[in-house]
Amino acid sequence: MKKKIAMLLCIAASAVPFTVTAGGSGDEDSGPSAAPGTPGNAVTVLNDRGITGRFPNQFELEEFESLTGEPLELKGNPIFEGSAEDRLPEEPLVQVPYERIGRYGGTLRALSRAPESGTSGVLSWRHANLVRFADDFKTVVPDVARSWDWNEDKTRITFQLRKGHRWSDGEPFTSADILFWWNDIRANQDYNATVGATWIFGGEPMRVSAPDDYTVEFSFAAPSPGVLLTFATEYIQPFQPKHFLEQFHEKYNPDADRQAKELGYDDWKALFGVYYHDWKDSYHPLSGKKPLVVPTLESHVLAEETTEYRILKANPYYHAVDTAGNQLPYTEGIYEVFIQDEELANLKLVGGEVDFKAQGLRLVNYPLLKESEADGDYRVVMADTSSGMVILGLNITHKEPVMRGILSDIRFKQAMSIAMDRDEINEVVYLGQGRPMQNTPAEPGLVDFVTDEMTSHMIEHDPARAMQLLDEMGLEKGRDGFRLRPDGKPLIISISYSTQGAPAALMQLVKEYWDAVGVRTELKEVNSDLYWTIVRDNNDHDVGVWVALGNTPPALYTDLPFVPPFMHVFVGNAWEQWMLTGGEEGEEPPNYVKTLINKSEQFKMEEFGSPRYNELGREMSRIHVDNLLRIGTVGKVGRPVVIHNRLKNVPAVSFISSDYYYNYPFRAAQWFIEE
Repeated sequence: MKKKIAMLLCIAASAVPFTVTAGGSGDEDSGPSAAPGTPGNAVTVLNDRGITGRFPNQFELEEFESLTGEPLELKGNPIFEGSAEDRLPEEPLVQVPYERIGRYGGTLRALSRAPESGTSGVLSWRHANLVRFADDFKTVVPDVARSWDWNEDKTRITFQLRKGHRWSDGEPFTSADILFWWNDIRANQDYNATVGATWIFGGEPMRVSAPDDYTVEFSFAAPSPGVLLTFATEYIQPFQPKHFLEQFHEKYNPDADRQAKELGYDDWKALFGVYYHDWKDSYHPLSGKKPLVVPTLESHVLAEETTEYRILKANPYYHAVDTAGNQLPYTEGIYEVFIQDEELANLKLVGGEVDFKAQGLRLVNYPLLKESEADGDYRVVMADTSSGMVILGLNITHKEPVMRGILSDIRFKQAMSIAMDRDEINEVVYLGQGRPMQNTPAEPGLVDFVTDEMTSHMIEHDPARAMQLLDEMGLEKGRDGFRLRPDGKPLIISISYSTQGAPAALMQLVKEYWDAVGVRTELKEVNSDLYWTIVRDNNDHDVGVWVALGNTPPALYTDLPFVPPFMHVFVGNAWEQWMLTGGEEGEEPPNYVKTLINKSEQFKMEEFGSPRYNELGREMSRIHVDNLLRIGTVGKVGRPVVIHNRLKNVPAVSFISSDYYYNYPFRAAQWFIEE
């Protein structure tokens, strides 16, 4: 395997304008050179010189020059010919380096599973969208767009683009490229059957218009402030290179269909789909029918790709500079190798052959990775993540009336919660790396409305109190020590679970805790397909079990776990039917659920972080916690992150989540390599 990787690296080195040694280490033949113009007093995150702007760790050029009182001399990336004026927008984004002004050159060494598997983390290094999240995960900041404005009722957002911005092939990027994405691709019914749920607001597709080349307006049928968070975290880019793709589109090329058939495709749409795909790492066929390089606005451009590796090189027209005026990115390229076997991937990690890895690493990997830190010349940090807590949802709309009465009784839910020893779960299952917590519908720390009192509600391990609550319910014990239902039948809680949703070790502990208070619990491990059939399709479950999802601010506007059926644990299937059919089918929910439904509709219309947003979020979270709609176990479990010591300008990686597009908030364009 190592010989095969070495051979591929040699091939890669001959194909792109940067070099990689045959040993697979990614060391350059000559070391990276310092960026020109690197004053010792440059503004950095570690030393901001008292200069702060509207947004964290970045400025617009005019703003930066006004704050410093000095013009910023713009300097293009030295590996490309031509002046900075030829390659940078008139108004480039000024990114503040974390540690210091970086050095040009070097290749970022990346590891993924396959061309379209486990690549999101690496893809996020180069990603670009209209806006993104800062690394505080609370502030949306400009990226491709230089600014935005809302109308008063949040039914229209207007973006201003950067004048002089160019695609990676040097062609101008304008509002026409956004209109092309919407009118000719996304909303083109000949190409797409639907625009997709992401772009539906108030029950209607959004509308896109452009008053001029650098102004774009998105309009909505209802107040839709959450769309800004969608753009900040979505892998889908709302712009496409019209000048390149129109040659394959029948609207712009009358011969597109004929040409596609001559190349062996069914029609123009089939050929167009080979060049265009929302998932930018969609594997590109090497049949000769498709050139690899499609123009992009990202920091790096695809140069070569096989089933074994992917190579990218720096974008000569990338739109950002550092605080000394040097065009980003610093790194000359990215070499991404694909290894599906976990043992082989771990060998590459502990061997120090990867510069940054978070996606796909599991807590079980932590001891091995930590043990090899010194030998591999890297460091391992533990980062918080969303969707890490296993939650249990008691099926309140159970088909069987007696079981429904038991499962919906707040005393039973309280007893099941405090019967669990979360400290032991943390130590045994999560190596002591998590935090015992009650579940809340929004991730603590990412919003201001979740309180410590909510996350600590009913999490103390108190089996005596749990048995008292069960006694109060009249659930008497039989001769075997296990409790009986009110109708005299044995009380048995049956839990079907998938290890995709919960570790088997955790579920075994839950069984032991519940058995100990007299509630006989039976476990059955099933695959995820069967799990969905049981809990979602058939409503045949006593307890739904999964990891908490959709609990970050971007997801709260779309997935809305504030509302039943509470994704993946399905505590109220019959309520969902009632909601979807306007009350004609299913079961009318209790008043507190109706309150959640009404408040969630109001919540979607409020701007992230606003007083009303926080007020509604607090009220709905309180309803969730008081009713224990989803019982939490251990949160803030985190995941290991490997960072090679040669990689610089990497911030303290405290949080990693797919909901924020992995590393996009960490501004990888200002990472650099120093041997």
